[in-house]
Amino acid sequence: MKILLKRGRIKPAPFVHQYDPYQQRLRTTWTAGGNANPWRRVKIELARHWIEKLIAKGPQNHLADSVAADAPRLHQILDQARWAPSGDNEQPWRFEILDDTSLRIHLIYHPGSNFYEYAHGRPILLAAGGLLETMRIAASHHGLSIKWTLDESANPWSIHVTFHEADVSPDRLMPFIKSRTVDRRPYRKIGLDAKEMARLEQTLLKGGRIIWFQSPKARWAMTRLNMKATLLRLTIPEAHRVHQKAVNFSTDHSPWGMPAQSVGLDPLTVRLMRWANAKWSRTKILNRLLGGAWAASLQLDILPGMNCAAHFALCWDQDTGARPDQDWIMAGQHMQRFWLTAHAMGLSIQPSYAPLIFTHGASHEQRWSESRTDIKAKAIGQFFDSVMACSSDAVIFPGRIGRSRRPVASRSVRQPLSSLFTEKASLFTEKE
Repeated sequence: MKILLKRGRIKPAPFVHQYDPYQQRLRTTWTAGGNANPWRRVKIELARHWIEKLIAKGPQNHLADSVAADAPRLHQILDQARWAPSGDNEQPWRFEILDDTSLRIHLIYHPGSNFYEYAHGRPILLAAGGLLETMRIAASHHGLSIKWTLDESANPWSIHVTFHEADVSPDRLMPFIKSRTVDRRPYRKIGLDAKEMARLEQTLLKGGRIIWFQSPKARWAMTRLNMKATLLRLTIPEAHRVHQKAVNFSTDHSPWGMPAQSVGLDPLTVRLMRWANAKWSRTKILNRLLGGAWAASLQLDILPGMNCAAHFALCWDQDTGARPDQDWIMAGQHMQRFWLTAHAMGLSIQPSYAPLIFTHGASHEQRWSESRTDIKAKAIGQFFDSVMACSSDAVIFPGRIGRSRRPVASRSVRQPLSSLFTEKASLFTEKE
């Protein structure tokens, strides 16, 4: 105010000016180093921490619709479809509405930037299939059916979707679209009975099958496989770069990436992970030299891996190697229906893609930044082959399944629909 009214001299930082309206006095104090002062940094960090906690505890409905109740039908359908799962909650799609009955989905893919997007972006295609299945379920509640075609000439991919008036029954899985999430904690050990397994197998696509790993010996084999992958991915720079972007430490309900509280680690380990995640040098020391990867694997693999009903792998019947992109999108549709059906049955699922990614990289001569990664990835691939008895190109969706012990308190949510519309010109994201 004194600056605006030109009343007196104001001293610049690191001086602090504070007006006391009760005593009608202007106080001027000085802090050595300004905001760089260690004590001031502590106070700023404490204030930020408590503000974030207050925001997180505020009255929010994280599963609320992001469009009005009287919004156009396509907007209402897309508002449900945006809840489809994607790797690290990346939401790799943007929508372009063409008219009242058609739209185009533009898929986003950054070649070489995320080693989890193995096989030239296969997880993107599976996620697109999940999006289409969720869209079909939502459309059924508006008396519509959908048809889609993949434009393989688009770079990277584009899917044209049309909606048609049809005599279709509202899909019974609609109520479970938003509440479906990933629970990475240990489950109850109650096994699946024959009826439950049969109901899940009904969701499989033609030409697909499911491999169950239910016995303690089989669950331990899958647990060991996941352990090997965790001990490698937590010690390589390729994964660290992805984790820096994907893990959100600021909220329990993240509209992008994953909340740190949802990854399956205890609060103390999450704090340590936050410190290490800031720099690769810290992660390297913690996980390679101080045994941090082993401590994490205990919570991420061993306890959850043995405490579940079963591990599973959705696979192709025929191990034919490379398949057209359209096949993987169709597989993604059935993967989403499998997941929603499990959720409707009161079952939780955690995907387990890391062993598959390393195995595929080893069998397709993927180049890594360090030779140790190549050696360890090949060892994972050999163990994968012995457990699965099929190649990495035959596996669609590996994971574990069971009944959660308590509701999930932290989870990924989604960006509002308004953030998922884009101009066609800004879609191609390949690095130059």
